[in-house]
Amino acid sequence: MLFAIPGAVSQSLFAAGSHFADELGVNVQRSFKFIFLLFIPGVVLFLLLGKWLLLLFGAAYSVNASMLLWILALSSLFVGVNSVYMTILRVRDRISELVIIVGFIALTVLLGSYFITPTTGIVGVGYSWMGAQGLVTIYVAFAMRSSYRKRQV
Repeated sequence: MLFAIPGAVSQSLFAAGSHFADELGVNVQRSFKFIFLLFIPGVVLFLLLGKWLLLLFGAAYSVNASMLLWILALSSLFVGVNSVYMTILRVRDRISELVIIVGFIALTVLLGSYFITPTTGIVGVGYSWMGAQGLVTIYVAFAMRSSYRKRQV
């Protein structure tokens, strides 16, 4: 459910950015505010109530999947940032960078999961997902910072 938020906001940002490219910066800021306004309570809700929500699928499911749910809920903060940046790349027609980022995420999650799941189980996939998204978020922070500096000069 949390991952639907950045998807919807990014679609709206893409539509607005495609028609009003000069307002992209303002719309990006609005998108970040809106995403995190919804994310913070959502993440807290999943962290506090996730174990009980999973009881709907059975006690064993709740015990085995709670940690994965918490990891994925926390990773949604990274997904929000990355989703907005990927939309900026689409608006600015920087598709090769977008493909590299998406490929990096896929490759990192697959390889990380392959190596970590024998010792951690299904939670390892969550760790790999969060790690990949976190690394891309670090890249995004530097890319957006340098882009902001270029506009200031």
